[in-house]
Amino acid sequence: MASGVLVTSLVQSSSAVTVATIGFVNAGLLTLAQAVAVTYGSNIGTTATGWLIAVLGFHVNVKAFALPLVGVNIPARELSGDFYDYFRLPDGRIYFTLADVAGKGTNAALLMVKTGTLFRSLGKRLSAPEQLLRNINDELCETATRGMFVTMIAGVYDPQPGELRMVNAGHPPALLLAADGRLRALAANAPPLGILPGHEYTATTTTLGQGALYLFSDGVIEGRLADGRCLGLQGLVGLLLKLHALPRAERLQTLVARLQHQQGQAATDDMTLLLLEEDRDGR
Repeated sequence: MASGVLVTSLVQSSSAVTVATIGFVNAGLLTLAQAVAVTYGSNIGTTATGWLIAVLGFHVNVKAFALPLVGVNIPARELSGDFYDYFRLPDGRIYFTLADVAGKGTNAALLMVKTGTLFRSLGKRLSAPEQLLRNINDELCETATRGMFVTMIAGVYDPQPGELRMVNAGHPPALLLAADGRLRALAANAPPLGILPGHEYTATTTTLGQGALYLFSDGVIEGRLADGRCLGLQGLVGLLLKLHALPRAERLQTLVARLQHQQGQAATDDMTLLLLEEDRDGR
């Protein structure tokens, strides 16, 4: 077998999200693969139109630079107004975010691209998420189309002490599921971005430990199951508890599959999930 690194991708098809093997990255191309994974937070996305906005999830299975996150985005239309991103800071901490732009279509997608660009560019020099969101908010208040805003969770994870520092700006609550099954909802503690210029954001600090942190857009809890019932927040919590033993990627794959069997009906909103969890038994 040729030497190299196995590359896998969490990819979207018309009916489900599946984990597919792309192939091997030759050892001589490893530096390029590392650069791609680090630069794009281990996820690169396209839609049917070729826009770099809907995440298909590209990650390289190398412990030296692998990050303990996996995410998926399922756009309701060709262009998604949701996004997630993550990247490692020089000191080893990890920035992550999941955001949802109010509205759909081209305007929402363009605002999403701008917000994502601000997150990545400003995040490299503003390591406190409350400062980052203050700067993004002020920029969006100046330039966003009237009536449009962004709900966003942004945080920094320090793997050494396992500390999480997050701000929730008008977004559905992040769910922190502890290893013993206890659940904590980290609700919004600030207004969405693009509404109140000069707003001062505050961060919440907690510990990940051996638990799992789930971020999701409202399209997930508004999704419908095979019997037509709306999933809802309690339904999502129930599914997460049932699927908790599965590996990260398979967990999200299974959850999304449950919401894609909607008796032939098209989804009415984008669905995006991001999971932060340290490896358990090598998974």
